[in-house]
Amino acid sequence: MPTSSSMPTPDDIEGAIARGLAWLADVQEADGDIPVFACRRRDLSGRRHLDSSPFNVAHILEGVRACGGPEAGAIAAGLKAYLWREASPRATWSYFARKTGRKIDDDLDDTSCCAALLRGGEHDADLAANRELVLANRDELGRFKTWLRPPEARNDVDSVVNANVLWYLGDHEGARAAAAWLCELVRTGAEGPTVLYYENRLTLYFALARALADGASCLAPVRAPILDRLEAVELETLDVVELAFCCRTAQRLGGPAGERARLLEALLGRQAADGSFAAAPVWNGPEHPAPRCVWWAGEPLSIGLALSCLAAARGS
Repeated sequence: MPTSSSMPTPDDIEGAIARGLAWLADVQEADGDIPVFACRRRDLSGRRHLDSSPFNVAHILEGVRACGGPEAGAIAAGLKAYLWREASPRATWSYFARKTGRKIDDDLDDTSCCAALLRGGEHDADLAANRELVLANRDELGRFKTWLRPPEARNDVDSVVNANVLWYLGDHEGARAAAAWLCELVRTGAEGPTVLYYENRLTLYFALARALADGASCLAPVRAPILDRLEAVELETLDVVELAFCCRTAQRLGGPAGERARLLEALLGRQAADGSFAAAPVWNGPEHPAPRCVWWAGEPLSIGLALSCLAAARGS
């Protein structure tokens, strides 16, 4: 960990990455999974139930793969194999892994994030089959609905889900209405009530920045207002997941160098000696509009999000 208020050195960053990868390698299961947990209390003080989910694995994979190198490659290979085993014949995904015995409808959040990470390989033809399903799952305003269900079934619209769909689809014509809605939400500061399955708007900013950086140029108007809001964030009020979201958002949006350094230094300061980052709530449930009463978290998820930031900081 850095020992002064100066910008973390390359050695600081590489050491933190190595420790984080070693922690994940130690807990990865034989089937490639790295489980997190669910808890009935937001402060995570209650009983923790191990849970397996493609969505959590996808976000761990994103951070691990960004690190590169043999150890990251070995962990990532197991995570990718796990995700493909969890795919439906239509190349869609649901939140709960089959081995949990829990069933829930496939959704656009899991599907978009998994597909965005798995594209660009030998299975691209398999992924192409899901685009028609994704594009058909829009409301009358052109926004993407969360659940892959018949049109008459109950559904909802979450802004983070829409941002993740744009990560997958990019500047597709069928995503323009959703992109315009997201840009207007951020411009007016009205995004809060539209974040249904996440803790706060920082997750939305993270998802928007990721989609924009990966080709959804229709989201360019969100850059300036998000960066302005990040500069006003008081770092000591953030948990480690929120801090990672802020750091990666600033990196992807090309925020001021001083702001990126401030966020990265704060994030490095949260790493434990064993390489882990503390668990903090990331996603919540159950299905909207029921009251939130379960939260998902875990050191592996925090590590995955932090690794994405650390890998991006190399050479910056």
